[in-house]
Amino acid sequence: MNLDQIESFLCVASTGSFSKAGEFLYLTQPSVSSRVQSLENVLGTVLFERSGKIVVLTEEGKAFLPYAEKVMQHMNDGRLVLQQMKNAVEGELRFCSVMTAANHLLPTLLGDFHRKYPKVRLIVHTGHSHQVVDMVLNCEVPFGISRNVDHPQIENRHLMSDEMLLVVHPDHPLSKLDVVTPEQIAAEPFILYNRGSQDWILVKEAFDKQGLGLNIVMEVDNFVLVKQMIKAQVGIAFLSQYAVKDEVASGQLKTISIAGMPKIKRNFEIIALKNRKTTGIAHLFKEFLLSHADE
Repeated sequence: MNLDQIESFLCVASTGSFSKAGEFLYLTQPSVSSRVQSLENVLGTVLFERSGKIVVLTEEGKAFLPYAEKVMQHMNDGRLVLQQMKNAVEGELRFCSVMTAANHLLPTLLGDFHRKYPKVRLIVHTGHSHQVVDMVLNCEVPFGISRNVDHPQIENRHLMSDEMLLVVHPDHPLSKLDVVTPEQIAAEPFILYNRGSQDWILVKEAFDKQGLGLNIVMEVDNFVLVKQMIKAQVGIAFLSQYAVKDEVASGQLKTISIAGMPKIKRNFEIIALKNRKTTGIAHLFKEFLLSHADE
């Protein structure tokens, strides 16, 4: 029995697939199968039930799983401690993030982390919140950075507060006003960002409570394109305060307060599977992020 075999067993158990485990471990599917079979031979039992592409743990596999997890956890933590003693932490970490956080929160944080741990290679995947959740649930990454998530298998840790702001072109008639009403917004051409997302749901609910609908003239799934459409004076939109920070500071865009409507807030969180402890470099980076949380 060796660590490669245990690592492959854990990866197949978490992904439910030999091929997905191979992609995660940068191995071929036959190599992963060979490792798991060797482990089964050493243990004298079958760990997985295989039926075509469906792979599930046997009762013996379920019984062995927590002990295999502890072995890898202790090994990763032990390796990290020794590396820290030598000021030589190295390795690779894969995680995922929603695009707004990746573009506007992470660059500074990743730069600081890289300067502190230059031998750690970070692999960052980006997507919408549901895609980040799927990667965490499928054990493709140990954790992700998402918007508020309510899922029975997910635990959440607060990272950064965020507010959705009304954004207009500086030459837009509303930009001359310090405060606008919901009725004035509802009459304007509106650019919808990411229909069905929690961001959109919160905006829609805010106007529903006012008995108002929005005059949607365009729908896009990319906040960069939303900003470009506002600059082209196609319409107005609600966007994250982080997404428009630079453009507002340079005068390319303007944000406006809304009278008689609560602020639309939705925070960034670190999400991970419940009952799955992060270890080694993943734990180190997660704690680094949390040390920079704003609350």
